[in-house]
Amino acid sequence: MLLLLLLLLLLLLLLLLLLLLLLLLLLLLLLLLLLLLLLLLLLLLLLLLLLLLLLLLLLLLLLPQQLLLLLLILLLLLLLLLLQQQLLLLLLLLLLLLLLLLLLLLLL
Repeated sequence: MLLLLLLLLLLLLLLLLLLLLLLLLLLLLLLLLLLLLLLLLLLLLLLLLLLLLLLLLLLLLLLPQQLLLLLLILLLLLLLLLLQQQLLLLLLLLLLLLLLLLLLLLLL
């Protein structure tokens, strides 16, 4: 009887250990997924920055000097805010930049 009880307890412990291991594996998988998502977001951000640079190069060929300087200053501010992760200011500056680009396109 005592042996049976001990065996049952051992089985229960093994089951608990297995469950814990499974939980750990799930957590690891979730962490990996989060890392992948972060990497994807970073890649998307890099792509957006590249697109912005291409747009700047295109505007460099078409625009007068003062407007280009203003655009460059805005882009540098945007990059600085991006590095400091000031989200609200970043969005505001992006909006300002888009408005400026629209204005420039209307002037052309």
